[in-house]
Amino acid sequence: MAMKKYTPISVIWVDTETMDDWFPESDLKKWDSSECLCHSVGLFLKKTKNHLLLSGISLDRDEACACIQKIPLGCVKKIRRLYDKKRSHKSSVRKSNK
Repeated sequence: MAMKKYTPISVIWVDTETMDDWFPESDLKKWDSSECLCHSVGLFLKKTKNHLLLSGISLDRDEACACIQKIPLGCVKKIRRLYDKKRSHKSSVRKSNK
């Protein structure tokens, strides 16, 4: 799926899990069959060979971004655009009169 930079997207992905206590092996069978699904929403930055990069915040004037999230592609279940392709995804920003 080709996307422009700063396209708002939703990503469903599988995260790792940790058990920090002692458990009988029989409990591992139940735990192994579940997935820890995460839902991230952000602005598409880029897709590399191994990762998907999202930004939580962006400044149009500087092309600067913050709250970067890097998700391994092997963990991604679903990516969905959050806007209509026919509309621009950039919102209008009013400048302060200060």
